Amino acid sequence: MRNVVIILISLALTACSGLTQSDSLTQDWKGVSSNELVAKWGQPTRKITASNGNTEYRYNAIQKMQRTGSVNPSYVTVTGSGQVVTTPTEVIPGETYFLKCETTFEVDENNTIIAVYAEGNNCDRDAKLASDLKTS
Repeated sequence: MRNVVIILISLALTACSGLTQSDSLTQDWKGVSSNELVAKWGQPTRKITASNGNTEYRYNAIQKMQRTGSVNPSYVTVTGSGQVVTTPTEVIPGETYFLKCETTFEVDENNTIIAVYAEGNNCDRDAKLASDLKTS
């Protein structure tokens, strides 16, 4: 039952993820040069020209996670009336899942970051990391 709850919570959090402008990232990186970004984060995963002419520096973070399975053994219960009740073995399979975040820094023609966006199911961690990298 506990594993079912964990899976449902994971699905709910994944469903809530989407493209958002991260306030902490925006405050930390807005106005900073793209050269400083590359010095701290390294070369972006992708660098594209947006429809408005600005450049987007996109960084992808992916973590492969493994949740181990479990086995709840069968057991026999004898009720007060003498009835024997057997509970069957329950096998809960393990699973592999991925935590992802794509962080996009929008850079204007002056090589200044003007906006930051994050999309994925693990962007809160990446937002903290980005903030830590900026201040280190």
